[in-house]
Amino acid sequence: SFDYALIDKALADTGILDKKDQYIAELSDGERQKAMIAKALTQESPIIILDEPTSFLDIISRIEIMNLLRDLAHKQNKAILLSTHDLEQALLSSDKLWLLSKKGGLTCGSPEDLIFNNSINHLFDHRSIQLDKLSGSFRRKSTDKQKFKIIANPEYTFWIRNLLNRFDYGIASGSESFLAQIEIKAPSDIKLITNVNDLYQFGSFEALSNWLRTSPDY
Repeated sequence: SFDYALIDKALADTGILDKKDQYIAELSDGERQKAMIAKALTQESPIIILDEPTSFLDIISRIEIMNLLRDLAHKQNKAILLSTHDLEQALLSSDKLWLLSKKGGLTCGSPEDLIFNNSINHLFDHRSIQLDKLSGSFRRKSTDKQKFKIIANPEYTFWIRNLLNRFDYGIASGSESFLAQIEIKAPSDIKLITNVNDLYQFGSFEALSNWLRTSPDY
């Protein structure tokens, strides 16, 4: 016989108790994954093994599934082992990673240790791809042909860095020389001052982007 209390608890733990009377075919992809996880929970196993549980899901569902698995591991003392190609979510949600690459073989450790000993970058054969340690995202490696000095709050600094990276520019730190200075008070109040004191003002990041794209000197 079915243990309906156990089933209801598994559905509640995975956040789909309100879907209990629906057919699987009526659920979204993310809800179906949660239903499969709930099915595993009803078996009351201390270990749950999952193969690519976030494949083909939209970004919201991927985050929800990874957060759910992390909470189950911490709150219910479950050992959850999963394979995934969603490296960014794995770095944010996992307590321990096993990285398998041609160059580095099998490397195991906490996400933070693997980031700062550069093991994470061994996953890529292409030197043009690397982990951005400031954002936790994988991106094209900038050639940093020139650098800009940035005066802005951390939020604006992150996104102006993202914009400059698309044009192979970097951000100068400390006493590094720089091509120009960018000051951002608001997304609609952006100033660029060149080394010869030419002043340009932009009312949006898009306007600055267009200027960088068309200016022959930049």
